[in-house]
Amino acid sequence: MYLKLMVLKTYKNVLQVIEQYDYFMVDQVIIDFYPEIAEILESKVVYSIHEPENHKDLVGFERATNFFLGHKITRKDQLIAIGGGSLSDLAGFVAASLLRGIEWAVIPTTLLSMIDASIGGKVGINTDHGKNLLGSFHSPVFNVTTLEFLKTLPKADYQSGLGEMLKYIFLDSEIHNKFIQTKSFETIIEDCALYKQNIVDEDLYEGGKRKILNLGHTFGHGIEFMTDLPHGICVYFGLEMMIKFLCPHMIEKLEKVQSLFKLEIEKMSKVDIDILFHFMSFDKKRNEDQSIDFILLDDIGKPAIKKFKLDELRKKVEDNEFYGDYFQTN
Repeated sequence: MYLKLMVLKTYKNVLQVIEQYDYFMVDQVIIDFYPEIAEILESKVVYSIHEPENHKDLVGFERATNFFLGHKITRKDQLIAIGGGSLSDLAGFVAASLLRGIEWAVIPTTLLSMIDASIGGKVGINTDHGKNLLGSFHSPVFNVTTLEFLKTLPKADYQSGLGEMLKYIFLDSEIHNKFIQTKSFETIIEDCALYKQNIVDEDLYEGGKRKILNLGHTFGHGIEFMTDLPHGICVYFGLEMMIKFLCPHMIEKLEKVQSLFKLEIEKMSKVDIDILFHFMSFDKKRNEDQSIDFILLDDIGKPAIKKFKLDELRKKVEDNEFYGDYFQTN
């Protein structure tokens, strides 16, 4: 069960939380930028990682588990993850595996993690075949967020968070309206997090409604594996591609949102459609008949799940007027 503390706490509150625990997995950049946190962690058992995404694999998993086992972590201990989505993905999978599962918690430090990655209990690592194909559902027992961390967040990471936020703007009409009305950014962050948590509470194991949270991710994960673009930007382009290829009735609304979006990115480099569909064939959302559950939009706040065979989907993409905007043509 997920005991969520998604209230936006002060930085002082977060320091008080850190003081209470013993075992941590932390993005090294947090130790470098926040001396108060570094000072508290000096007396703790800390596995720090530089650039966690590069360690979110079997090698990184083995190193982390051996580290905590070597420091005699017990089933009564909790592992606290401090960092962004890649860090919490790995930390949660480590926690799910240590001693057949120990409790863990998250202090998210990136925008993407605050609104999405740290919520919902999906944990895992990457393989040669795709993103997050080894993992588990292992919910954290709490999640404490402070916007203080956004002050030092690199621009690229901030933009990645905005890209993921686009998903919620289309999934929920209330969030969409607040965005259009330029309501406070803090309010929208909290609304995105609460929207996801409410869906997770209803469908933890993604047997039904939770699938809609994959909006933009089927194309997006393929793009992410083929390029060096950050996750949220790949979701942004994945959602854009989905609308143009499969939901043309939403193009005008997409353009309206894009005109208000503070996303400073260049146009996506064109990719090889053969490679993209190869990675999509390993997508976690594929079914026994090798179809794939694709999240479409009937309208703002009205997502729909539709099954496509990959060859059927590919033909729709290749026959579309926007094909040349995203794919290499020889």
